[in-house]
Amino acid sequence: MKQSQISLRVASYNIRKAVGLDWKRDAQRIIKVLGELDADIIALQEADKRLGDRPGTLPANILESELGYKFARIEGCGPSHGWHGNAILYRDPFLLIESEKINIPTLEPRGAVGALFNNGSGLKFKFIGVHLSLIGNIRAKQIKYLSDKIENEDELVPTIIAGDFNEWREMGKACRAAGAGFHIITPGASFHSKKPIVPLDRFILWGDVNLQNMGVHKSPLSKRASDHLPIYMNITIR
Repeated sequence: MKQSQISLRVASYNIRKAVGLDWKRDAQRIIKVLGELDADIIALQEADKRLGDRPGTLPANILESELGYKFARIEGCGPSHGWHGNAILYRDPFLLIESEKINIPTLEPRGAVGALFNNGSGLKFKFIGVHLSLIGNIRAKQIKYLSDKIENEDELVPTIIAGDFNEWREMGKACRAAGAGFHIITPGASFHSKKPIVPLDRFILWGDVNLQNMGVHKSPLSKRASDHLPIYMNITIR
């Protein structure tokens, strides 16, 4: 029997390659923050090292054994957690149907990753992780591209975009580029973690996705683990 509604917590976190404010790479510190967040699906940015074959910075075996998380693996990405530093973590009861690279317009080495999920009872939804451009006009093109893609998929399903938008203004160029049916969610100031004053990290909702509550995760550990604070929201999907 198809379940008509599900409730879940989703999050986004730029982990800065697991390098904290003390300039030490500490994957266990990031894992502890993820445990505090207790989200079902998480978009990570800057999850891979920058050089060489860009290996991931987090131990996948510990993420799964301690927190139950798996990476939505992207074909052809080698030892990276995802693509261009974007990665998606998920846990039971959500089942990964497929994952993909998304070639958004860019002048920089940027991209997005998407994952289609099933809740185990037939209800599907899509989750897209992004790290948008530093250039306003390019950010706008990236969101416009994603909006068009979502609205023109062969199978239309509720969709969440999550990530580091690099958008300093409350409604900057990227946010204004989303279509009329897209809802911008700004949980609050998430950068810089030491003294957060800018809401760089956002969500966008499309389809029958309903916001219950949202926030910026502020804990003693999250204020040291990266230069961004994680954001989260509790939602229902029909």
